[in-house]
Amino acid sequence: MTDTGTATPQRQKRLTLTWRQAIILLPLLLVLGIPHYQRIPFSQPITRRSDLDAFMHLRGVQADPSLRAALSWFVGDGPQRVHGFRPLRDLTLWVEYRLWGYTRWAYQIMNILYFAATALALIWLCRVIGMPMIPACYAGALMMFLPSRASVVVLEQITTRCDLLGALFGILAFGWLLRYLECGGRRRAAGFMVWSLLAYLS
Repeated sequence: MTDTGTATPQRQKRLTLTWRQAIILLPLLLVLGIPHYQRIPFSQPITRRSDLDAFMHLRGVQADPSLRAALSWFVGDGPQRVHGFRPLRDLTLWVEYRLWGYTRWAYQIMNILYFAATALALIWLCRVIGMPMIPACYAGALMMFLPSRASVVVLEQITTRCDLLGALFGILAFGWLLRYLECGGRRRAAGFMVWSLLAYLS
């Protein structure tokens, strides 16, 4: 297929979620998740007892906070020096450690943002498959509001953000694949490959 670079106005309207809509929806999604935030231990120190996995990850980053060490996680073991290939998750922890060290609430806020971004990506995917705007928003709202592994388990920890990142990039990859299958084009194929790679690295 050749890449025409454009879609019909009707198709373009259906397949996109505008930046303006996304900016409006994101804070609304964050508000819907408030019941889950009450269980998050924002003020609890990151210790062996409270969150062993996060503590060991951050200790590994602290031992060698260089960019070279961070890039090595893409070809070898992560900061814990154990077999577990989630380099993109580890890279986010590396960046955030350099910003706020062992301050727990900052990591938890970032996980909440990843969670809301995943719900927003779900709304976009629903638009891609042809759902009207209101049902698509309803799907994202349910993801934020209803109890699930993401809202109950993943948000309470720090390193479990790999589940959120994998879901976020996986949804985006699937949406770009659907757009490629419907409209063709190298740009959409490249988008699918990029998001798929990010999902794999998460």
